[in-house]
Amino acid sequence: GEFESLTAPDGVISGAGGTFSGGSIFANAKIRNQSDLNLVINDISLTNGVLRPDVSLDAESLSLTFAVGNLAPGGNVEVEILNEGSGDVVIDGLIDNPIGLTRIENTGGNIVNGSAATDVVRSNTVELVSAGSIGAGARRLNVDLVRSTGRPTDFDLEAAGDVWLNLTGRLRDTVAANALFAGGTLDTTGEMDILFQSSLQETTSTGTAAGINVAVVPASSQVYSEFFTPDTNSGPAPLDYRLFADTSQAVTLGGGFDFELIRGSSIKLVADDPLVADPRVDLTANTDHGVSGTIHVITNGDVDLTEIDGTMRIATTVSSANGGVTLSAAAIDSRSGTISAKNNIAMTATGGDLTEGLITSTAGNITMSATDTIHPANIRGIAHTTGLYHSSQPASNGLAQVRGGGVAQPGRSAR
Repeated sequence: GEFESLTAPDGVISGAGGTFSGGSIFANAKIRNQSDLNLVINDISLTNGVLRPDVSLDAESLSLTFAVGNLAPGGNVEVEILNEGSGDVVIDGLIDNPIGLTRIENTGGNIVNGSAATDVVRSNTVELVSAGSIGAGARRLNVDLVRSTGRPTDFDLEAAGDVWLNLTGRLRDTVAANALFAGGTLDTTGEMDILFQSSLQETTSTGTAAGINVAVVPASSQVYSEFFTPDTNSGPAPLDYRLFADTSQAVTLGGGFDFELIRGSSIKLVADDPLVADPRVDLTANTDHGVSGTIHVITNGDVDLTEIDGTMRIATTVSSANGGVTLSAAAIDSRSGTISAKNNIAMTATGGDLTEGLITSTAGNITMSATDTIHPANIRGIAHTTGLYHSSQPASNGLAQVRGGGVAQPGRSAR
């Protein structure tokens, strides 16, 4: 034939600059229960950091070189848990999915935690959907949001009952300023109660990579730890801490949480360690507590809340031991509660009255703005050159009590 006398060229494998990573990761895990029994979830991990893959190279001409690492893969890793019966989904272990999405849906029951503090949903992105409640008062659902380089967090929740969460942010990034954990919509027809833990920074891995086996045919395989070829003398590379963080080496640091919307019949947001000496926990969110609900906040960082529907009602306390407070709504009513902060307090009523109880700033200014009437009852603060108290509208009853360098008369500012 036409090509019978021709000789094929030598096979060539060449290239440089790439990285072959050891270890292994599954792309997804899916669990579905159609019975009415409880679905009990024990430990789930989709990664294996000590697996040593095999590479075989067979060519007449070989000039390929590459680095050997153990890097978290790109793309999405998903854990999906679906319960279609009337039983509960019980988290009775650690779901460890730090670079992926974990979605838990119960169409007929609740999502609850086991009895141990180590029963945790740990993920970069979390989605929870429940026909009933999520967590319980004495046994909150533990959720860890893991942020790493190039992977901001997200958290969405929908429930038809009360929600009790114990929320921790874990930063797997060397830049401490990135300890901001974003969320989407947390929505329930019942009460929303979230306990915030101090953020943790985790940049130490659990060990070293196993390397890879490379066989250059016809020779037998050899383990390469850092480079092919020749290998280095510095030993195997560390595991990627984004996937394999040593949580026992975690360091607490100041951080914050930012939600697109938190909705419930009442909303309670409390830092578990709210003292001045504790790491800051900043809270930012749009809120919706309905026509008769209330908001209760205690933390030590900045508080920035915007009620999106009607009057913001503060039944007990909005407090920041080491930050400022910014509140915005069509109207604000805190006659039954207190607002206190170390730094500035700013309240804005965009469509109605400001009706205030006790307001205290130990080292900042207090600013009020309303389209209608301001009814301040008790204001305590420290006067600065910019003023202690500023009102955009005349106060209907003046100021019953002002301490700190000046008394603002109705319709005027203390200067």
